[in-house]
Amino acid sequence: MAIRDDSRPPILLRLREGFTTRNEGPHRANEAVERYLSKEKQLGRVGQGMDPRAAADLLLGSCFQHAFQLNFLGKQESQEERMQYANRLLDMLLQ
Repeated sequence: MAIRDDSRPPILLRLREGFTTRNEGPHRANEAVERYLSKEKQLGRVGQGMDPRAAADLLLGSCFQHAFQLNFLGKQESQEERMQYANRLLDMLLQ
């Protein structure tokens, strides 16, 4: 028997409205990384063909998925393994 919960859409709507009012939300992390990469691009430290927003989305999306999988599977990584993962992502993105 399925449980019907009609309260979820209004709660999500209120949460979105609160984020909008306070200029907060999960998108802000992507915007911060995009700004950082844009500055690095202006300084010539990353390739001129790199799209800062796409790179930020790919980087943070990859990290989010990686962390989700580790958490879901009950696995833990050492600090060294985390750094290796991050370096592999950065090497791939910023070639």
